[in-house]
Amino acid sequence: EKEEVQRIELGLLGEIFHEADNDGNGTVSKAEFLRVCNRLDVQALFEELDLPIKRGRLAATLYEVLAAEDEDDLAIETILDRCLQLKQDGRRMTNDMTLFLLNVRHIHQRQACMEERLEEQLRETRESMNQRLDQLHDQFRELKGLLLRHGTFSI
Repeated sequence: EKEEVQRIELGLLGEIFHEADNDGNGTVSKAEFLRVCNRLDVQALFEELDLPIKRGRLAATLYEVLAAEDEDDLAIETILDRCLQLKQDGRRMTNDMTLFLLNVRHIHQRQACMEERLEEQLRETRESMNQRLDQLHDQFRELKGLLLRHGTFSI
């Protein structure tokens, strides 16, 4: 029964997102998604699905999670399917907190690895830029010396 209610709520959300689809192409952009999420009826429907979006940042985060493949626009059916999947995943996680903790730790580890790689790339870029600046400085000094010797440069 509860799943049937959620399907009805998702159907209502589908209708709302079709209304929000300004160009009628069956997709919703992030801006359209955030605009429709400002509506109280939409917030209430998402609240019933245990996907709170009352604060703008929560709505933006939900869109980013739903846009798992970094799509610019999401098909309305994709939004509904992924909301349902997210809700089902949440139910499973609630029943198994060990799995939830495992996922959080995995995400944390991946983030730490990405930070390390970025820091290494930044360090390498700085070293490369400093070497290039040193080369340019040496070349400038050499050119200045040549111009001074030929009398075409004065200080």
